Amino acid sequence: MRLRSLLALLAIVLAARSASASPILAPETVVHAQFNDALALRAHLGVDNFNLLKFNYDIDNATGDFSYSTAPGQTYLGQSIILSTTGSFDAPNSTFNYSATGLVGADAWSSTGSTVWVGDPVATINQNITINTPFGPRNISISGTMNVDESGNSNGTLNVAGPGINANVSATVTDFVSGNTWTIGGLMPNLPPVSGKFNTTALAPNQLQGQSEFALPEPGALSLLALAAAAALCRSRRTRR
Repeated sequence: MRLRSLLALLAIVLAARSASASPILAPETVVHAQFNDALALRAHLGVDNFNLLKFNYDIDNATGDFSYSTAPGQTYLGQSIILSTTGSFDAPNSTFNYSATGLVGADAWSSTGSTVWVGDPVATINQNITINTPFGPRNISISGTMNVDESGNSNGTLNVAGPGINANVSATVTDFVSGNTWTIGGLMPNLPPVSGKFNTTALAPNQLQGQSEFALPEPGALSLLALAAAAALCRSRRTRR
């Protein structure tokens, strides 16, 4: 009986070491935590065709600790957005736990989340966001499972539930890694897609830092913006002549 207990303990320790040693788990956790923030913000306020949602982040791959916050001066649909998140790795349970506080306009934002890693690996994600409005709290929950390969590419489904404008939907989510760039996208029935891009720099062994940006537009809005930019460029060239 004692030998069996020791073997079980050894299995837990080895699994925890394997999870914490993987260079993709902390970055993958941060990618999806930020993606969930973007989903929740859009569920709360709606789409923004003109502003990107931007974050700065730091990751310690040795410990699993991470932090990220919205870029200075961030706005969304004309409202100031200030969000700050910190997370840590619970090695015995192969779990990243994280929490956030902030302001969306004058409304307080708070959230807690966890990402549990098992197997080869599979992530089980749960995140709960509360936005305290003058009309009472709005609670948005996001949960799902992501399958990840050894390169950090993943796919799965997230369920977004809550009273928001674009909540109570399922998102088919994929992300891909190419060099230092990580991209993520989510498709939802009858709703505009959400996409994000992460640019990461290695400051030192196991120390990562980067910036991310998310587009939350209506369908066709980006192409309209591109046309507007092209028209402005043509006008500028004519003026110069």
